[in-house]
Amino acid sequence: MKAIIERQTYTDKQVLGELTLYNPNGQVLFKCKTLELPWRDNQPKISCIPTGNYRAVFRGANEGSGKYGNHYRIFQADGVSEVPGRSFILIHHGNTFWDIKGCILIGVSHQDLNKDGYCDVTASRPTMAKLVDIAGKNGFDLEIKGAQPEYGIVLRASKNPIPDLQPGDRATIIANQLNIRQEANGTAPVVVRLQRGSVLNILDAEGAWAHVKVPPVRGWVHERFVEERGSLGEVTAGPLNIRARGEQSAPPVAQPLAVGTKLVIFREVNGWLEVETETPEGFAATAYLRKV
Repeated sequence: MKAIIERQTYTDKQVLGELTLYNPNGQVLFKCKTLELPWRDNQPKISCIPTGNYRAVFRGANEGSGKYGNHYRIFQADGVSEVPGRSFILIHHGNTFWDIKGCILIGVSHQDLNKDGYCDVTASRPTMAKLVDIAGKNGFDLEIKGAQPEYGIVLRASKNPIPDLQPGDRATIIANQLNIRQEANGTAPVVVRLQRGSVLNILDAEGAWAHVKVPPVRGWVHERFVEERGSLGEVTAGPLNIRARGEQSAPPVAQPLAVGTKLVIFREVNGWLEVETETPEGFAATAYLRKV
């Protein structure tokens, strides 16, 4: 069996997600909600563990203190080695972020049980019992997916929350650089790398990822920073300013272009190229976007 945890919503106190358990044929056996701490560079007791592939090993109520009853301990994929930089990472029952201690809580739904402004997980004990009943003592493979936004960015966002992104919205990038990927996961190939302040059109958004399109920008760049292939080009050194006119003193018309940005070339004047950026589509982590 294999379970996938999809991290979906990020705050300064916790990460909300969903766990789905599959049988070897890919059929869904079980679903529940998850609660983890935010990403803080994998620091013990204050950070969630890195995204990646693991093995969940059954741990009975008679092992350790017995505090959590029957539960699962997370190891590396070999089922023996500890999570790098961590130890005794568990999937166990609990309700609030105070109960997490760097582990993973599960429950039926996300609700603010103690009215502190943060979602908790409900019915955690029976949810844990149901998972153990289905997955049993053999345990299961575990893949954790989703963005790992820098804590400082999440902290600022939590103090100034924004509405969920919807198709048709426009959003700006708040990270120094952001990879736009071919698929909605952090290991997918990069389509284009964009700079802070770049604006994206939202085609669709759900959870931790948004399907985006990069709007075109027209302006002038110097030819020595572009590899030309007929009417097409590619930025070879950057970040590269794209300017209003073909001269060094002209103001930029948009955020600097990253290396690898694809261009359509219209003409050349005194070493300057009038260009328009291509409009690739891809997926961006919503934790690094803000609606404009």
